[in-house]
Amino acid sequence: MCQYPYQICSTHRAFRALWPKKGLPESLVQSAKIAISTKLKIKSEDITPELLYTICDEILVQRGITEYRDVYQYREGFYRGLTVSFVVLLLSLITRVLIPGAALGFSGAVKALKWQIFLFFGTLALSCVVLFYIRYRRFAKYRVRQAVIGALILEKYGTSEKESKGV
Repeated sequence: MCQYPYQICSTHRAFRALWPKKGLPESLVQSAKIAISTKLKIKSEDITPELLYTICDEILVQRGITEYRDVYQYREGFYRGLTVSFVVLLLSLITRVLIPGAALGFSGAVKALKWQIFLFFGTLALSCVVLFYIRYRRFAKYRVRQAVIGALILEKYGTSEKESKGV
């Protein structure tokens, strides 16, 4: 189970952006909940962070505003993939250190590799894992924030520029 009430187990990292800990201000989240609960006739306390994001995102999609969403989803997936690939690299380097006799063959010559080389590349891979994971979380937060704020603005001010042009 999730440790905190602002987490959603399946994809809780993206939904943490809905809550005050370095995310959207609580007043903004409450405004979104109130706007959605009045429009959809749902109790405000029944709206979970996952449902709030889904509804706000759907409001933007139905109005044809997907440019930022697409960029954020692309970047989020890109950095998630990089994080996973560097974790696999790190695990393979750790495994290779534990199995003695690692060697590199190049131009017909075989050279034994020392553990210091694996330590260097393992440290480099671990640094990449941390940095790419931070970027992944950042773009997940951007996606959630953009959906909530965009939906609030559209609900307050009416039609989008695309709708008024008939696009």
